[in-house]
Amino acid sequence: MAKRRDTKERSEHNLEEEAQKKYLQLQFLKQQLQLYVEEKKLIDQKLEELDQSVAALHSLAAAKPGAAMWTPVGSGSFVAASLMDAKHVLVGIGAGAAVKTTRGEAVAVLEQRKNELDKTSTDVMGQIIQISEAAESIEQDLSSLIEKIQQ
Repeated sequence: MAKRRDTKERSEHNLEEEAQKKYLQLQFLKQQLQLYVEEKKLIDQKLEELDQSVAALHSLAAAKPGAAMWTPVGSGSFVAASLMDAKHVLVGIGAGAAVKTTRGEAVAVLEQRKNELDKTSTDVMGQIIQISEAAESIEQDLSSLIEKIQQ
């Protein structure tokens, strides 16, 4: 009888250890999931910004030199300006540097960036789904273990 109780206690202890491991795995996956969700939000914001930039460049096609416009100076602030050249724009190339290019070339560069970000967004979404499915599976395993421990 003592042997049976000792075996049962070891079995419960093993189940509790396994439950703890599953719980830690679940917490790790939830942290990873949160990071990917935040990354997805940033990507979506950047895509929206690129869409707005492309739309603004397209709207310049109808603008004439000397046309009055509001030019952003940062942090949601604008200054009144007049358009000198609607055919050429500066495009950021990274590290705070920009190059002068035609409006059409600038649109092409921004569209290429959007395509790259769309691919990244799809990859991140795939990771979110994969991690969510893994977390769901671990939650089910953990629930089963808890039921066994409580019996």
